[in-house]
Amino acid sequence: MCTWVGELLSVTDEGERERRRAISDRAVGYFSKHVGRLNYAERLGAGRAIGSGAVEGQAKTLGLRLKSRGARWTLSNVGPMAGLVCVRHSPQWNSYWTQTPSPHPQRI
Repeated sequence: MCTWVGELLSVTDEGERERRRAISDRAVGYFSKHVGRLNYAERLGAGRAIGSGAVEGQAKTLGLRLKSRGARWTLSNVGPMAGLVCVRHSPQWNSYWTQTPSPHPQRI
């Protein structure tokens, strides 16, 4: 944001400066309405994601797995696979396995 403001202040063309100012005002307006909900610094400090790129990547991974050649998916299997894909590279991986009951009971 600091870089953006610096570039905005260095623009000499009045029309371009006004265009950038309008874009900046919209961004500031959006973030000011959501400041209590976003908590970016807290999320980053906790090692959590703040963007949607990871989510989009995991959705693509899930889609590829579901569409693999020879794959036979039932509706009841898609949810658990989606859960695995979502937590695969997250801090929740270990807690997922400790809190999720096994679909196959252990034989003693």
